[in-house]
Amino acid sequence: MSVAEGRVGQLKSLPRPSLRDSAVTEIRNAITMGTLRPGQHLVETQLSEQLGISRGTLREALRQLQQEGLVVQDGRGRTHVPELTPRLISETFRVRHALEVMAAIDIGGRPNRDAAIAALEERLADLEESATGSLTDAVDADLALHRELCVSTGNEVLLSHWESLAAIIRMSILHAGTNQARANMSASRHRVLVDSIANGSVAEIWEVFDNHMSGALEAILASDSLQAASE
Repeated sequence: MSVAEGRVGQLKSLPRPSLRDSAVTEIRNAITMGTLRPGQHLVETQLSEQLGISRGTLREALRQLQQEGLVVQDGRGRTHVPELTPRLISETFRVRHALEVMAAIDIGGRPNRDAAIAALEERLADLEESATGSLTDAVDADLALHRELCVSTGNEVLLSHWESLAAIIRMSILHAGTNQARANMSASRHRVLVDSIANGSVAEIWEVFDNHMSGALEAILASDSLQAASE
């Protein structure tokens, strides 16, 4: 056997996604895109049949989604999608703001931040292009830019905490309605974020990120759909 053949023989086959992981992804997408609505009761027999999995596998998936805050249980042990309340959205955005400002200041304070800025510019270009696509494409592009900000820090703990909020952030954006969601996700609103990081001024970063987050939050909380759900 040649050296090359020996090296190939040492590789292990990559594991296929488990049914549990696939179920988590499917249910997560259904919740964040509104197929499963806030407050909707999740009936295990129906879900397991629709997904073609056992109830035991489904329960494992639901436990994971509980940790992400996308599924909750009431006092009787019944599982449902949480209501998207003003308090939940506000608390999520406050934590998100803290994480992203921390990331922006970290990157902006580096002597060499060219690679990070270039990556953000690419995500910004994707966001601008998404304006002519579907709302789902726009939300994906918006979240990809904000996630890239956290990725560029190299801080895995920071990224993990941001990702734990991503599903609620997505639900909040979509809950604002199409017109307001697109306004919140415009490339021009995000250009100032990238520019502030490139400039490296802590004061400027604080100001533009505060304006960005508070403006988005205010618009979401004022949306007709959220006002109706709160009544």
